Amino acid sequence: MAVTFGLKQEHRWPAKTGGVAGCVAQPAWLFMAYPRNRSHGLPALIQSNAALVERTTPGFRHDWEELSPAGRIRVREALDCGYDLLREDRRGFFSKVFQPMPIRLKGGLGSSLYSLRVGRDIRLVMAVDDDPVFGQTLVTLFRVVGSDDLERAYRSTAKLLYDGQIARRNGSQ
Repeated sequence: MAVTFGLKQEHRWPAKTGGVAGCVAQPAWLFMAYPRNRSHGLPALIQSNAALVERTTPGFRHDWEELSPAGRIRVREALDCGYDLLREDRRGFFSKVFQPMPIRLKGGLGSSLYSLRVGRDIRLVMAVDDDPVFGQTLVTLFRVVGSDDLERAYRSTAKLLYDGQIARRNGSQ
């Protein structure tokens, strides 16, 4: 069971216990502990007191379908590790993600768009936003691409996300 909001699909992750030590590679059968959405194999919406909400876009879901089963497992493992870090060591999480190109927004605002490395050849394009009103962190997965396609995917995602809000290079608004 999944809930769709506009173009995004949302998944809640139950709070884990045991710390970041769970970032060690785990067998694939552990990923079956969550209910699955038949269309793309990602966990379905789970009602809990979790403070982390994952959303996926059609672009991500299309990329997901194109991945090999081994690639899907690697992506899921990287996300699980990243989510553990995000819950328990935010600095550690933000030291693992990066912004392939600087995005300066009008009004001096910063971008929440990042890339997460999944091994040598896969990259995730994602946004991480805090929602203080509901006391949760929103993670939106936009794309999962090969490392050679990262810059193009990141740039096109930024253009879609920040349409008209990107400051020009000379600093003009």
